[in-house]
Amino acid sequence: MVEQRRKRNREHVRDDEDSLSSMQDHTGKLLEFPPSSDLLRYLVDHRLVVSCPLVKASDFTDYCEQRGLDASRHRLERLEQIGILFPLARGRHFVWTEKLSRSPDGRGYVKEGDLKPGERWDGPVSRREWHLTFGAHHREHLRAYLDEGRLWAPSATEFQPWETFAGGDEREGVESFYSIFQAYTLHFLERVRIDRRIVRVEDLATRTAEENVRAGASLGEWAKEAVDACRGVAARTERVAWLCQVLSNRYFPQTQSDRRTIRVSGWSDFPFERQEDWNRYVRRWYEDGLMSQTLADLNLAVEDIGTMLENIRFEASHSDPLDDWYSFVSFISLAERERLRGAAQLGQHLWTMEGLLRLFRSDLTGEHVPRPHEEGPWLKDLYGSSVPDDTFAFLKGLASHFHVNSNPRLALVVEGDGEAECLPWLIEEINNVSVSGLQIEVLNFRGIDNIAGPRREAGVGLKLLIDYLHRQNTIVYCVLDREGAAEQAVKMLLRASSVLDEGRKVTKQDYVRLWDPNIEFDNFEDVEIARALSDVAEGRVGFDVTEVRKCRFATESGAALKALFLAKTSYELPKRTLLRTLVGHVIAHREQEIDREPRREIVQLAIDIAKYSAGNYPPVGPDIRRKNLESGLFG
Repeated sequence: MVEQRRKRNREHVRDDEDSLSSMQDHTGKLLEFPPSSDLLRYLVDHRLVVSCPLVKASDFTDYCEQRGLDASRHRLERLEQIGILFPLARGRHFVWTEKLSRSPDGRGYVKEGDLKPGERWDGPVSRREWHLTFGAHHREHLRAYLDEGRLWAPSATEFQPWETFAGGDEREGVESFYSIFQAYTLHFLERVRIDRRIVRVEDLATRTAEENVRAGASLGEWAKEAVDACRGVAARTERVAWLCQVLSNRYFPQTQSDRRTIRVSGWSDFPFERQEDWNRYVRRWYEDGLMSQTLADLNLAVEDIGTMLENIRFEASHSDPLDDWYSFVSFISLAERERLRGAAQLGQHLWTMEGLLRLFRSDLTGEHVPRPHEEGPWLKDLYGSSVPDDTFAFLKGLASHFHVNSNPRLALVVEGDGEAECLPWLIEEINNVSVSGLQIEVLNFRGIDNIAGPRREAGVGLKLLIDYLHRQNTIVYCVLDREGAAEQAVKMLLRASSVLDEGRKVTKQDYVRLWDPNIEFDNFEDVEIARALSDVAEGRVGFDVTEVRKCRFATESGAALKALFLAKTSYELPKRTLLRTLVGHVIAHREQEIDREPRREIVQLAIDIAKYSAGNYPPVGPDIRRKNLESGLFG
C-alpha cells in the first residue's frame, strides 16, 4: 500500500531547475473571480465568516508559525508591498480615552465622559478600544463599515506602510485580517529554488542591482521573472483560499472530524432571536439553491473545482510527512492532531482545504469523490469490499494493519481468583513476556457454576461467548476444574456447531483444559501440596503427605482439602494463597521446570497459551478473517 502511494508520488516529482514554471503549471489557469473588494462584501453579505472567521494579522502569524511557515509581521508587510499576498480585509476600529474621577466613597471611579481632542484633563483616564470582529451577528456593522469606507480590501488600494497604522487620529486604529486558508499561498512562496540555493521572493524584489551582479550575471533578470512568476502563482493560490473561505460555513465542520464525529464551532454565537444552527444552514444549502448559486457567483465551473482539488491533493501529499499514514491519522482525535506542529500540522491544514473542495465537488456532481489514498481495487482487496464506506470496518482493519488493534488475541477463561492471578504470572515468568504484551485478556467468572451453568443447560452461555469471540478471531482458552457441570459443559462445547458461521465448530480440544480433579492435584505432588499448606498456615500447624493423599482420593478432593485445613487451623483455606505458593515454587525453579521431561501440565499450558496468542494476528479485513475461520484455527 505504501509503495503504491510512493510510486504515484514519484510520478509527480518536480524538477528543481524548472521549479517556477512547474509552480505555475501546477496551480492551474487563472480563474476569473470577481474583484477582491466585491468578494469582501460577498463574505459579509452572506455571513461566510461563521465557521472560519477572518483573523487578525497577529493571529494569522501564530497560525502559520505553528505550521512551520514564516508569517512575521515584517514579511507579511513586504509581501503586500510587492503585490503578492494581501490581507483579505483591513479596517479602522475605535480607540478613545475616557475621563475618570474618584467615586464619593473612594472605592472606585466614575466615568466623566470622553476626552475630546485637545481637551486638558488632570484626573485619571482609561484607554478604550472597540475592535472589528467578523461574525454572523456582526453583518450589519460590517456592512456599514464597508459603506463608510472604514472596512476595505487592501488589494484594491495603494500600499500603505504598516507603521503608519499606529499614527494619525488618536481616536482610531487600523487592523488587518487574513483567512487561515491564505497559509496555502505562504506555503507556495516559502522557498524558490535556484542553482541549489534557497532564495525568498521578497528578498529578490528588494535586492540592489549590484547585489544581483555579485550573485550572478543573470540573477537580476531571473529575479524579476521570479517575482512576476510568484505573483501569478499567488494569484492562483489566493483564489483557492478565497473559495475555501466561501465554502467554510458549509463544509469546514465536516473536515474537523475523526470520521465518526464532527466539530461544529462558531454557530452558537448567533443571538437567540436569529438562531440558525449549522444543520439548518446545510438544509438551505441544498433546498434554497445556495450551492449552485455559490458556483455562479464566483464564475466557476465544475471542472475548475476538479482542477483545484487535484492540485491541493498534490501539494498535501508532497508536504505532509504523515502522508503514508493519511487514513490512519484521519481516525485520530481532532484534539490530538491539533497538537502536531511544523510540516505535520501544515499537512493537516492542506488536507482540510482538500476536504472542502472534495465535498463541494461531490455535491456538485452527485458522485462520491473518494478520500485520497482510498480508491482502487487494492483497498478493497486488503480491507474488504465494504471499505472505506463502512467506517467501523475500516477502522478495525487499519488498527490491525498498523498493529494497534486493542482486541485481545486470546481470552483466557478461568473460574476463580487464584487462577486469574497465578496463570498470567506463570505465563509471564515462563515465557519472559508480559501478558498484556501478548494481548491476553483474563476472564474470571468466579465459580464453575457461573461458567458451566446448571446441568440441564451446561455451557450454553459459555458457548455463545466463545462463538462470538472466535468470529472476531480472538482465541478463547478455557481452564476449568472438573467440578459441578464443568465436564458436561466441555463435552457440549466440543460437539457444538457455530450459530454465527456455517460449517464451523465452536471450539476445539486444543483450547480447553479440564483439570482432573482440580488445578492443585493435577499439577503438584502430595509432598508439594503438604509443604505449601504448612507455608499458608505460617508454621502454626504442619501437614503431612498422608493427609493430603487422603484428600486426593476423596470423592470431592477440593472440598476435602478445605475441610482438612479448617480442622487443623480453625479458619478457611485461602485457595488463592495456596495456588500462589505452589506456582511460586515452580517459578523459583523455572529453568529446571522448562527443561523437565515430561513438563508439568501447568507449565506446558503456560507455554501453549503464549504460543497461541503470539501467533494469532488480528485480521485487517473480513476476507482474511473468514479465511482464518475456515482454516480450522478456531474450531
